[in-house]
Amino acid sequence: MRYESLSKTLIDGLSYPVIRHLCNTSGVLNYPEAHFDMVRCGIGLYGFGNSEKETKNLIPVASLKSIISQIHQIKKGASVGYNRAFKSTSDIENCYTSYWSC
Repeated sequence: MRYESLSKTLIDGLSYPVIRHLCNTSGVLNYPEAHFDMVRCGIGLYGFGNSEKETKNLIPVASLKSIISQIHQIKKGASVGYNRAFKSTSDIENCYTSYWSC
């Protein structure tokens, strides 16, 4: 694996310990050879995988709660979002939420 050889070269040249990690939830379930020192389960903690097969074997350990804090009317042709990247093709409503893990 290319990552292994490149990371070994870096580790050998550094004077401090390195923690290597590549895997998200899908990687944890499908690529045990790529677990290295640490994995990031992410959305798997909420019971979701990248496929139906993965999801059926996951049990949520947390849930997300949210409230709608604002609702905005977006007119056709208006742009919103980071760098105004979204341009509305019709009149729509957009809601803003905040969330927390429970």
